[in-house]
Amino acid sequence: MERFRITTDRWYAMEYRDDQFNHYSPIYVYEFRALKTGQGAFKLDFFHANYSAGVQEKTYELKTVLRNTFILIAERIDSKTEADSPLTFLSELSSDWLQSHFDFFDAGSFSQDYQEVLNRRFTAARRRRSLQ
Repeated sequence: MERFRITTDRWYAMEYRDDQFNHYSPIYVYEFRALKTGQGAFKLDFFHANYSAGVQEKTYELKTVLRNTFILIAERIDSKTEADSPLTFLSELSSDWLQSHFDFFDAGSFSQDYQEVLNRRFTAARRRRSLQ
């Protein structure tokens, strides 16, 4: 069985948890790069759709905690709070996940491909990155 993998130029479901809050967002992955530490560390460069406009471009350094067929759980290793490193849960998108976390996705949108729905919704914001 193949384990869950992240590829570039795709949308994924992300849940971010630390000792203060849980945060949910579709993310568009620009780059996923192994840091070659031998310890499962990687850099994730992405568009954070459920974050304030103007600061949606993010880069995290993460370390894999668990990876199976449907999820990748990683600890944020570039966090400023070393004692309580946030966890990031990455998985494929589903209509249930999108509908339970985001009211701007209506039921009619789900007859289409999730990737295309998100691409249309966030095209202008993501275009700003290519102009930088």
